[in-house]
Amino acid sequence: MTTDELPLGSTIDQALNRDAVRRPQSRFAAGALDRQVGGTHYLELTIGPLELAIENRLNACQYSAIKYIMRRKGDRLQDIDKAIHVLQIYRQLIEKGQAE
Repeated sequence: MTTDELPLGSTIDQALNRDAVRRPQSRFAAGALDRQVGGTHYLELTIGPLELAIENRLNACQYSAIKYIMRRKGDRLQDIDKAIHVLQIYRQLIEKGQAE
């Protein structure tokens, strides 16, 4: 949503909260991790991929692979292919000594 699409008198926070769906079992304090823009496919999970990554200090490749595997919308086979591709990149980085 752009600021041009906001109703007159709205604040950005009001616009973000308009479509908010809260995950009551989240271990994080109420806030940005308790809502999702453009769907609810991550909020329907007990813990979302970003929360999992933060809790376990995952790197970008690990996070991306998990995100694609956990996604519950769109073309699931394509998401698996994306996860595999990210893991192939991660493997190459490890083999070159550029990642742990």
